[in-house]
Amino acid sequence: FIPPPPTPPASPPPPIYGCRDPDSMSYLSAATVHDAQACEYAYPGCTDSSAVNYRSYFNEDDGSCKVRVLGCMAHRALNFVSAANTNSACVFAVPGCTDSGAIGYRAATNVDDGSCVAKVLGCTVANVGINFDSLANVNDGSCIYRVEGCTDSDAYNYNPGATVPDAPSTCIARPLQRRQLAQEAGGEQQGRRLAVAGCTINQASNYDSLAGSDDGSCTFSISGCTNSAAGGYNTFADVEDGSCIVPGCMTSNASNFYSLASNDDGSYLLSVSGCALPAAANYDSAAEIDDGSCVLFGCTNSNATNFDSSATDDNGA
Repeated sequence: FIPPPPTPPASPPPPIYGCRDPDSMSYLSAATVHDAQACEYAYPGCTDSSAVNYRSYFNEDDGSCKVRVLGCMAHRALNFVSAANTNSACVFAVPGCTDSGAIGYRAATNVDDGSCVAKVLGCTVANVGINFDSLANVNDGSCIYRVEGCTDSDAYNYNPGATVPDAPSTCIARPLQRRQLAQEAGGEQQGRRLAVAGCTINQASNYDSLAGSDDGSCTFSISGCTNSAAGGYNTFADVEDGSCIVPGCMTSNASNFYSLASNDDGSYLLSVSGCALPAAANYDSAAEIDDGSCVLFGCTNSNATNFDSSATDDNGA
């Protein structure tokens, strides 16, 4: 008798892969081999994508969703909304003059600070403006500048551009025409000289030393302002005397300082203060002096991963 061969042992059951972590949402008690990648854990939070505190990695709603409320979240803004949790456009105060017809007006100003000054037109250039108006604060170009010269129209060196007579007078009177006979001059040679008519005034630009009689042809150089763009310009002047007047603000720290001005016209304007940081929400492109009022939105929670140390106001993110 030959015994039958022994029965081979039964094959082990195939492995069952799965998450064996009881704390996992995908825990599989029947799993014989732990698969960590199969484990899914609960991340409680707001799962409503329209809520302000929604995060895409939350997979279990915990009832913490907050309704999104749009509004300006900057406390310093004119349109601040205390209930807002999502920042929207803010309107910040820009103090200054809001009267478009006054001195100091700026279009960007939205809060009147009482700095408006009513315009009074007139000649504002003191000392050299004959019609200077001490009450005027806006030069309207009406100044009649003091241009000294000979104002006697009968004089040889009459200056048509002069507005006031010079003192002492520089006028040169026209001499009478001298027509003398050669015989009275004594001698043929002297007679010939006196027979030559011309300008006999040695101050004239066309003085003729050979002329024996004055024929009224003398011409004189006229000193004055020869710059047609300047105040006090004399169209008849042919010699520049440095009397040109360029009105403007001569105060170096003024916003309208004019380096080429020769005479102050009282048009001093204060420099504009405001936020001079282009990245700020309330940036003022006209600001020349930063007053520390800049508003920078960002996360102000130092425990948050997106904390922004430069932020001055929280944006709810």
